[in-house]
Amino acid sequence: MGKMKKTISIIAGPNGAGKSTFVESYLCRYVDCDEFLNADLIASGLSPFAPERQNLKASEIFLERLDELQSGSNSFALETTLAGRSYRRRIPAWRESGFAVTLFFLWLPSEEMAIERVAGRVAQGGHNIPEPDIRRRYSRGLSNLQHFYLHLVDDAWVLNGAVTPPRTIWRRLDGKSRVADSELWNAITSKWESES
Repeated sequence: MGKMKKTISIIAGPNGAGKSTFVESYLCRYVDCDEFLNADLIASGLSPFAPERQNLKASEIFLERLDELQSGSNSFALETTLAGRSYRRRIPAWRESGFAVTLFFLWLPSEEMAIERVAGRVAQGGHNIPEPDIRRRYSRGLSNLQHFYLHLVDDAWVLNGAVTPPRTIWRRLDGKSRVADSELWNAITSKWESES
């Protein structure tokens, strides 16, 4: 049997969707992963009592390490809200250099749920994110998922992050799509169609 292809797993979704929890509890069920990059964890390591003061430095460290990892031969994962478009350039380059790219998007049904989840995390000592940022990242992340990222990756999963454990709504593996929860998938795609 040949060696498994090296993989980059993108763990995405709005703030409060449970991306870090998904990585800690479930990711190993889906992929082999040697390292996990998370700018929030880097910021917390730099300044445990005020990680938001280290966001810029954490982003720099994240990008430096990402550059190192993408030049290597080991599988790794990273966390993002997909609110930005920088991975639009990176994903094709990763695939060209021999990585398989898998996207796990943890969906939440509303911005309000994302805001509530972040508030709950803060109440338990976690890091805060300003409400306008949560709202902006929520809408941009879903839009970028639809317009760019689902089409760029090899395999993709859209998971219901509102439940524990997250449940599959839709997935595409080896070019074959399957809807696991037609009600939620229709709600997501209807929203996309209304915004087009």
